[in-house]
Amino acid sequence: MQKNTTPSISLAERLRLFPDSITVQNDSLFIAGCDLSSLAAEYGTPLYIYDLLTLNNAVQSYTEALSAYYPSASHITYAGKAFLCKAIAAWAQTRNLFVDCTGEGEIAIAVAADVPREKILVHGVNKSMNDLQAAIKYAGTIVIDNLSELERLELLITNYRETSSLQPPVSNLWLRLLPGIGVHTHHIYTETGQHGSKFGMTREELLEAATFCKEHHLPLKGIHFHLGSNFRDPEP
Repeated sequence: MQKNTTPSISLAERLRLFPDSITVQNDSLFIAGCDLSSLAAEYGTPLYIYDLLTLNNAVQSYTEALSAYYPSASHITYAGKAFLCKAIAAWAQTRNLFVDCTGEGEIAIAVAADVPREKILVHGVNKSMNDLQAAIKYAGTIVIDNLSELERLELLITNYRETSSLQPPVSNLWLRLLPGIGVHTHHIYTETGQHGSKFGMTREELLEAATFCKEHHLPLKGIHFHLGSNFRDPEP
């Protein structure tokens, strides 16, 4: 009979995986004083719960790290694709966060939560014309992923100018650079900065896009890049 060699994990180690306000009372799990069994019975499952203490602690950790290691001006952005509703968007404003939206649906949520225009950032790899129209109208910053998207955005702006006496509220534009740098993480799902990635533009494409912005008087203000998720080595 094969002996079980799986190491035992203490309760304290297991609880580290849970939200910061987790407690155990009479063999029941509580988050922020709420009994999870009672919540499941009341609302049904699956049930998604977000802990305010955990969210605030995460923001504080990022703020302290940026202050210690990146003394220049910086801002923190909440990724709407993680989960976005009006309550989360409103909470983000209490922490002075940008809200990253990937399409017109998430933009609508941010607008409904009264997120100011300058705090809405639109970012995504496959924006539809409706997404771009909503971004032009409501967002403070649009991250352009490729040359085709930039051309479609310029077309919308041109059409707006030809059919309206008002100037379109054109956003600040960032161009997404594909830096060509790989990191040690999942090579298919979370590595995004290496050559061959479907995300962003090469340096040559980026220069072409910058020239396009200049020729068409588009407000190019920055460059965006993303190497990947869940990697631990800061060197890249």
